[in-house]
Amino acid sequence: MGLNEKLSRAERLILINQSRILEHLEPGSKETLQLQREALEQGYELEYFTYADALISDPLPESECDLVSNILQMCWILQKRLAEFDDLPESRHLHVVENVGFDGNHESAHMGYARFLVEKYGKFKGITTEDAFNSHAPRLSIYRKLLSRYETELRNYRISDPFTAEAIARILA
Repeated sequence: MGLNEKLSRAERLILINQSRILEHLEPGSKETLQLQREALEQGYELEYFTYADALISDPLPESECDLVSNILQMCWILQKRLAEFDDLPESRHLHVVENVGFDGNHESAHMGYARFLVEKYGKFKGITTEDAFNSHAPRLSIYRKLLSRYETELRNYRISDPFTAEAIARILA
């Protein structure tokens, strides 16, 4: 809900009652909840969602969720395959695959979704990451390039065939 969204009296009453209940269930947040409740009771529209906006993130579009999932799958598969090689040529992008992450300042929704998939859903078991998926530097553009190369390599190989060191080197180039 945004600042321009109007609430009916019934919706305000529901939120007021929820705030009253939460005031008792969450004593540490009582003062904040009381302020929110008072804004709702008095009809101060500008203040309705002041606290909700801090609690509710903007949605991450389905296409971006797919992108994060595909990036994680690519990195997870490449990490497993890289562990099987003793000698792999150095690559400027090896680090971003070995330590999966997104920039916490500019790619925070992507970072949060990656954490959600791995830590909550339990997907991609054993994937290595740095600093809880926070790379502290933008990586989406790099991952998009790597993903494009990865998908090209997938088309060139049968699924049952593992990637060769040469194929991985082409992906990470």
